[in-house]
Amino acid sequence: MGRIPIAAEKRATRPGNLVKLVSRRRIVIQVAASFGFGIAYSAAFPPLELAWYGYIALIPLLWLGVQPVSRPLLLGSAFGMGHFITTFAWLRPVFLLAPLGAAIACFFYPAIWLALIKAIYRNLAHAEADDLLPVCTSAEALPRWPLLSPWRQVALVLLAAAAWCALDWVRSWMFTGHPWNFIGVSQWQVAPLLPITRFTGVYGISFIVVAINMGLMLALMNWLRRRELQRRELIPWGLATGIVTALLALPAIGRYPLPPPPASLRTAAVQGNIPQIRQYKPGELTRTLDIYVTLSRQIVRDEAPDLLVWPETAVPAPMLINEQTRAALGRLVRDIRTPMIIGSLDYRLPPGSNREEDIREFNSALYLDPDGRLIATYDKIHIVPFGEFVPFGEYLPWLVELIGMGRGLTRGTEHTIFALDDKARIGMNICYEDVFPEISRGAVLRGATILLTVTNDAWYERTSGSRQHMINSVFRAIENCRPMLRSGNNSDTVLIMPDGTLVNPLVDAKTGSPFVRQAGIYDVPIWDDLPLTFYTRYGNLFAIACVLATIGAAAWCLYRFFSRKERLYAPLSSRADQGAGKGSAVKR
Repeated sequence: MGRIPIAAEKRATRPGNLVKLVSRRRIVIQVAASFGFGIAYSAAFPPLELAWYGYIALIPLLWLGVQPVSRPLLLGSAFGMGHFITTFAWLRPVFLLAPLGAAIACFFYPAIWLALIKAIYRNLAHAEADDLLPVCTSAEALPRWPLLSPWRQVALVLLAAAAWCALDWVRSWMFTGHPWNFIGVSQWQVAPLLPITRFTGVYGISFIVVAINMGLMLALMNWLRRRELQRRELIPWGLATGIVTALLALPAIGRYPLPPPPASLRTAAVQGNIPQIRQYKPGELTRTLDIYVTLSRQIVRDEAPDLLVWPETAVPAPMLINEQTRAALGRLVRDIRTPMIIGSLDYRLPPGSNREEDIREFNSALYLDPDGRLIATYDKIHIVPFGEFVPFGEYLPWLVELIGMGRGLTRGTEHTIFALDDKARIGMNICYEDVFPEISRGAVLRGATILLTVTNDAWYERTSGSRQHMINSVFRAIENCRPMLRSGNNSDTVLIMPDGTLVNPLVDAKTGSPFVRQAGIYDVPIWDDLPLTFYTRYGNLFAIACVLATIGAAAWCLYRFFSRKERLYAPLSSRADQGAGKGSAVKR
């Protein structure tokens, strides 16, 4: 290509020309900045846990995305990739590229949100009659949206928050679901906000955080253009909306009041802190059994608990099938005479079959009585894609061997309750089931007075994965107003109270590290007459309301889009009709 004529260059630099806004260099800079903003957004979660940053983390993205000449889908995608790659960085020990895979599965949610917010902003900023006016005039160097009236600011703030929550709800079930690190989770230590989740789930806190982000962005826009505004218009209506929403949503200031518990279950939890073993050797199995048996004997002798808990897949062999594990478990049971709940792989034939090839493998929690008899089994309902099964693995066996660790577990179907007595009724979660609200909610609806998670986060070594897992599970205790005991394989064994308080987390006495080999004793409170919370009774009604509001906003934006197109092409259609009429007249 030849050199651009001088006259063309002069025209490109005159006021009102948008060539600078669509240059490749500018686009690359904006995409890189959005990727960086996504990385920074991860600072609201472990390992940094900057809860305050959650209230401003979306402002830079919104600022770039709602400009008249911008590419919200591209910028939102870059933001999503930056955030999800970093927030899932703890997956690297499992598979080097796993964080990238998780980001690819989730990056488009911020992109869809930003594109919708820009569309809503445009339609609120322009009356339908003004849709075809230019976004830039010769008097302006850069195009700017008109500032919004107070009620339009309020509408934008509420719709932005609703759309974010709606997309989070979709993420909670799409592709089997991954409701990990919703923005509301970053506020897990902000006590006044937590009771909201008994009505709305964690979506209610996310709504408030996003509303404040949107309100702050609008307040910033108004301040930068304050010379164009009257005194009344300088009031940050959008920010006020976010703050008022938070205040109106608070059902109580401070922690949720509960009466003293009439009873408690003295529970011992053993945390072996053993590196993950994918394919065990006899010596490794012997060492693991020795660690768990020794810690169990000691804690039972010293504390006389009512229940002993071992975490998910505490030892790398099936407890009821492997001869070595059965023998060690039998000797332990005879010595301690204490009920046990043990996480283990389990192999069973389906009802009515006796063929060896029909044996199914489950990730299970086993409840044993003081004599070592199996009383009940809970089979993991929400199994992990690519870790415990491979989607379409029956059609792609090579993919099972490559990605799925060579196995395909069977899903459980029952929210089995372990009834130690009339009051101590335990609802189970295995591993990351405790980030799915419906698992804990289903257990409480079936009468659980205690929630118990057995988990194996040793896969992720000493990363922030186990900490992120723990703070996500805090909301299950709060939503359902039931205590939750977490028994971890390598870290974050702790009792979570119904108000979100952590009791006796197992940590190294010298370093404070949660990665410690230890057994802890917990007096888990039992309230046998607590009413069901609104969230337990009715589930995600708030999230569904956000979905309906988002669908309505999207439909309105689509109507305005097609209306603009129709009016844009109307003159062309009229000219075409006139031309056709003249042609007919000539023929006559």
